[in-house]
Amino acid sequence: MISAVAEMYGIHPQTLRLYEREGLLKPSRTDGNTRLYTEEDLERLEFILNLARDLGVHEHVTFLGKQDHVERLIPLEQAVYKMTGGPAQALNDIVRGQYDSGTVLGRAVRAYRQEPDVALYSSTETFIACKLTIDNWRWAGVPFYLRTGKYLKRRMTEIAIRFHQAPYTLFRGTNVARMNPNWIILRIQPNEGIALEFAAKRPGPTVKLSSVSMDFSYKSYFKVEPNTGYETLLFDCMIGDATLFQRADNIEAGWQAVQPILDAWADNQPRDFPNYAAGGSGPAAANELLVRDGRAWRPLD
Repeated sequence: MISAVAEMYGIHPQTLRLYEREGLLKPSRTDGNTRLYTEEDLERLEFILNLARDLGVHEHVTFLGKQDHVERLIPLEQAVYKMTGGPAQALNDIVRGQYDSGTVLGRAVRAYRQEPDVALYSSTETFIACKLTIDNWRWAGVPFYLRTGKYLKRRMTEIAIRFHQAPYTLFRGTNVARMNPNWIILRIQPNEGIALEFAAKRPGPTVKLSSVSMDFSYKSYFKVEPNTGYETLLFDCMIGDATLFQRADNIEAGWQAVQPILDAWADNQPRDFPNYAAGGSGPAAANELLVRDGRAWRPLD
C-alpha cells in the first residue's frame, strides 16, 4: 500500500517559527495523560470559539457518540510495528529531506534555510518517506509506504492499494511476459474520487494486455464543488460531530510508533540537507527505499 501527501506549497510565513521547532513529523506535546497546549494551540482554540460565538452557536457542544470508528482504529495504530531495530532501523526505513531552491508553478522559490525565522543550518525536515508494517494477522507481510513533503511538483493526497501479482499460468504459451500491477486509488484531494486500474485483453485473436482505468470523480458525477477541509471540520466542531476528529488515546497510540524515529533523528543529524530541489519529487533516497524492495512510487506527474 502506498500513500502520498504531496504539496506544491511551502510553509506559511506565520507558521514558520512553529514549523522550524517541530518539523514535519511533529511530536506529541504530552506529560503523562495531560496534553500540554502551546500558545499557538490556544490561539487556534480561541479563534474557533470566537467564530462559533459570532455565528450564534451558543449551546454547549460535546463530542459524544459516533466514536465506533475510533475504537476500531486504536488497536490498529497500536499494532504498527515498532522500530525494534533501534536507530539503525529507523534511519534505514525512514527517509527525511529538506527542499533547496527551485521552481514551482513557474515561480522561483528559495531554499528552506533561506526562509525567515529559519536557522542557517537548520536540520528541520520538509519531506518524509517511510516503510511501515502492521503486526496483526490481517496485515502481516503487507508493507505500507508513506511519503509527504513541501514544495513538490504536484499537490495531491491519495492512497494507492496494489494487489498481489496473479500467477502467470493462465498466460502460458502466449506473448505475455509480464503484467502491470492492479491498483485501487483513493484520491483524497484535490480531485476526490476512486479509480481502479487493471489489465484487460485487447480485442483480437492473440493475447495482448493493456492497462485500463475505471474512474469515479465526485466533482464530475455530483456536479458540485466539495467543501474545503477546514470548512467541514469547523462546522463539525460546532454541531458536535466527532466523526473526523481523533481522541487523545488515538493520538497517543500513533505517536508510540513515531517517537523512536524522532529519538533516532535527534542523535543522528542529517548531513546532506538540502537534498531535493523545490518543484521535484523528493530526495533520491526516497526512491531507493522502494527500489530495494522491487517497487516504485507512483509518479506525481
